[in-house]
This record gives sequence, structure tokens and C-alpha cells, in this order.
Amino acid sequence: MLKIFTVKIIIVGTPKTGNTWFKHLLADLYNLPVVTLKPEFDADEAAAAGPNWVSHQHYLPKQALLTWAKANGVIFITAIRHPADVLISLWHHIQKRKGKNAEIKQAASILGQTGDIGSDTTLSFVENDFHVYLNLSIAWLQVPGAIALRYEDLWTKPLETLARLTDTIEPRSLESLKLSLCACELGLMQQLLDPEKKLIRRGGTGGWREILPEKIKEALARLDPYPAQFAALSYSMDESDPANAPQPKAGKIDGPFSEKLHFDDGTPITPVLMKAYFDLPSHLRARWLAPQSTSVESFYSWLNLPAADDPVKGQPHPVISELAHYIHGQRSDLQSAFPDPFGANRSEFYDWFLFNARKEYSLPACFVTQNAFSDATKFSDGTANARVLVRAYLDLPQPMRARWPDPSKAGTDSYLAWLKAPASADPVRGKMAPVITELGAYLYSIRSDVRAIMPDLYGAHRVDFADWFISSAATEYNLARCLVLPVIRSWAQVKISTGGGQKTPHSKPNIF
Repeated sequence: MLKIFTVKIIIVGTPKTGNTWFKHLLADLYNLPVVTLKPEFDADEAAAAGPNWVSHQHYLPKQALLTWAKANGVIFITAIRHPADVLISLWHHIQKRKGKNAEIKQAASILGQTGDIGSDTTLSFVENDFHVYLNLSIAWLQVPGAIALRYEDLWTKPLETLARLTDTIEPRSLESLKLSLCACELGLMQQLLDPEKKLIRRGGTGGWREILPEKIKEALARLDPYPAQFAALSYSMDESDPANAPQPKAGKIDGPFSEKLHFDDGTPITPVLMKAYFDLPSHLRARWLAPQSTSVESFYSWLNLPAADDPVKGQPHPVISELAHYIHGQRSDLQSAFPDPFGANRSEFYDWFLFNARKEYSLPACFVTQNAFSDATKFSDGTANARVLVRAYLDLPQPMRARWPDPSKAGTDSYLAWLKAPASADPVRGKMAPVITELGAYLYSIRSDVRAIMPDLYGAHRVDFADWFISSAATEYNLARCLVLPVIRSWAQVKISTGGGQKTPHSKPNIF
């Protein structure tokens, strides 16, 4: 496993210069947690983050920050990028976030007032405020020890540029540099971290030449203080300069997936599967230098194995796979909702993985086949499945699950038939109306609120519960009509046994 060394890295300077990209690259390379720092530096907050982390914030090199950083071994990296491309990226950023984030209660918020990047509103921002944003990176270029990282260099020559950067921090092998660059490829990061493109766009250099109108180009070329700022950053607005030629495609890195976006059996390699591979410890990645393979000992097979961190190694159902465990580890919301995925929250978490994760991450069905309900949106007779039915199956004892190796199959003695059958725990088991089905009994067992209101399920509150089941529960759990009908039908059909034979529970009412 990659050794963690004691380092704190803060990426500082102008917004939209590649800060998010650089931050995740360094986090991946050095196995550092990403932390969020307040816009105004807070020494207590930074100290509480621990001994090793990476963050980014748009700080100026103020004395309190520099003093704390010197005492705590902080490395500053300031990203620089052609100001005209920064302007374009900033405009798109504000367009995506306008009205949704306190961060844009700044001068740049004016860019949200127009849907045209070439408008007079953008020109006004350039004339009055943009230079303040550019000054953030320029100020850090004057700080001894701060490292400047040019966006264009990392875009066009990623391997060489990243190697130079890491050599000044702590060297990394060529192979690890390649893997981190592949793991943090902008398109992959966007799909996984920023699908709405609020922070991560398509990347590229020199786009300003085609996008910005002449009036804005002229302002950036001639209006004070831009000529001095461009010179300090080593850029120009000279469209004949080869350095300003558009470069929409990033420098090529030959990674483990390259252009191969399918496993050997044709299964799509979706972004979360690539990221799971790149996030593996180096000794595991070394086992699978051809991750597209579908052999028994492949990365593909490993994704479906019971999670190694599972104390019982997948013995109880449902199986929490390595892929499910990986996704859980990437999501703080899942960790809050399912804090014990191998214990108390096992069924609930797998319920989420089966239905939500497959949709959110476009997971191929093969990555949930180790559980019986791998692709069960319907039973074989067309009855719509529901999440609670999957959970009910997974909560059954193993001998009962063994009766139905394919629980989605309908018919006599099927799991679906069992759900509709009278509950075995009912003392009169179907001989009193209304009937309490196995599904009804299961819902009763998982609903403490219902039990509190109706404590005598098979006695005094039988009718009350049946009313809740056929109305509220059917809607809440999206139950198919056939699961409710046995309760309705029981009022018309059921008879009670009272020793001397079959009799109706009461004398028939007078009918006039």
C-alpha cells in the first residue's frame, strides 16, 4: 500500500485555473484526503484536518497563513492558466451556479446576468473586476517556496509536467504517475464528481481565440493592468503566437484501459469501475495489468467477490461485493445512511445498491448477479417487483431462500406465492377474515410505528392492520395489485373452524 508521508498541500490562487484537477491528482498520487477549508483561513480548522491532506482555496499570501504554514510544513501550489481561458471557464462556472451558492456573491456574480459570454456584461466584468481574480495567482508567484503549475503544460505534456512537480514534493514512479493521470482524467472526474459540470468542464487550451469577441480580447490586451499581469504570468493575447494555438485534446497517456471501454466479454467498463481500479492499492493493480480480462483471477471477477472487509466474508445474504463496498466508501451520504453495511444495515444497503447504484452508475447487471434478485424489476409472470419485496427475501433465513433459488420466478410454491399466502405466525392462519399475508406480517415486523398503534396484529387489530395494508402500505411500497387482493378476497371467502366443522364466524346478518 502507498506510504503516506507527512504533508499538507494547499492549492492557492485564481479560480478556474485547474485547481480541482490538480487537487485530485495530488490526492491520488500521495494517498491524501481532500479537505475543504473556509474562504478565510482558519488555523484551528486547518490543524483539525490532521497531519496529511490536500485542499484548495483562493487565498492571498497573508501573514497569518504564511506563518502557520511555515510552522506546519505546508506546501503551496499556485495554478496559472491563460487569463482569457480562465475568463471563459469562470463564465461557465457562474452560469451553472448562479443563485445556488454563496461563493458567487462576489464581483463575478455579474456573469450570471447574461446568457451571452460576449455581452457588455462580460466586458464590464473585465473592465472593473477580473484583474483582482488574476492577481491571486500573481501574488503567490512572489512567495519564496511556492510552486507554480502551468495548466497548459499539464494539459499538453501531462507525464513530464507531473513528474517535475512531484520531484519537488516527493518523487513518484513513472507507473504511478500514469495511473494517477488516468484516474483523474477530466472526463472521468466529471462523470463521477461533477456530472452537472459545475466545477469541471471539458478542459483544453486556446479556446478564447474562437469564443471571445474582439472587444473583450482588446480589453485584455490593452486595458491597464492586464498587460502587466499577462507579462507576470508569461502569457499574451497574440493570436499568431504558437503557444496560443487551440489544444482541445489533452496529451495522450497510455493507461491500463486506453481506448478499451469493454471487458473481454463485451461488458461495458463504466466510469465507476475504472475509478475503482485506479483507487486500488498498487500491489493489487500490479496483479491486473490487463484489467479488461474476465478470467477467474481478474479485476472483473474481483469486483463481484464478497468484500474482504466483511467480517463474515459474504456468508449471510445479501452478499456485499467488493464493488458495493467500494462505492459505499466513496459516499459520505451512504456512510451516514448505512453506517453498518456488514451488520445492521446490510439488507438496506444492498437494497440501495441493487436499485439505486445500478441506475446512478450505469452498472451492468453482471455486477449484482451474486445475489438472487440481480435484475428483478418484474417477476416472471409480469408482476412488478418492489424494493420491499427484495428486502423481505434477503431477510429470510437461508433454508427458506434455498427453496427459491430464483425468487423472480412466479407460479405454485414460488416466492411470489409465499408472499400472498396466509402468515405462518397467524394462530388461525387464513381461517379468519381479513387474512394477514406473509408480506403483511413482514411489513408489520419492520414498522415499529405500525406495531405501536396496532399491537395485537392477529387479534383486536386485525381489521385495522388490513385497512392500513390495502391502502397506505400498498401506496407507500408501490405494491402490485395481486399482493393486496388476497386480503380483500378473504372477507368474501374465509370460514373459521370451531371443532365441530366449518361454520361462519357469526350468524348471517339479516338482509332485507
